[in-house]
Amino acid sequence: MEVFLTAVVAVVSIILGAAASWRIATHFHNIQTQELQEAMDALMAELSEKDPSNEKLIQETYIEGAVAAWKKKGHAIDYLDSLTDVPREQKSKILIAAALRHKGKKPKANPYV
Repeated sequence: MEVFLTAVVAVVSIILGAAASWRIATHFHNIQTQELQEAMDALMAELSEKDPSNEKLIQETYIEGAVAAWKKKGHAIDYLDSLTDVPREQKSKILIAAALRHKGKKPKANPYV
């Protein structure tokens, strides 16, 4: 009888130990998941904000593309027309900046004005 009780106590303690370990592990997992979610939310908030330096970098990339197109084709109109997400006012500024860099003067005609 004593051996049986010892075996039952051992089995119960193993089950309780496993349950406690599982509870502790899930608790730490939930904490890590929550911290990761908060970090991801913060990063997404930063990315969703308009960063002026990003806008300047994008503008500079567009100007460089327009200058490259100008050197290749003799004009940048086709390149600027391919930029479907850029408003006409910004295309006008890009064309003027590209002309100043390529020719050293403003373009004679600007179809985006």
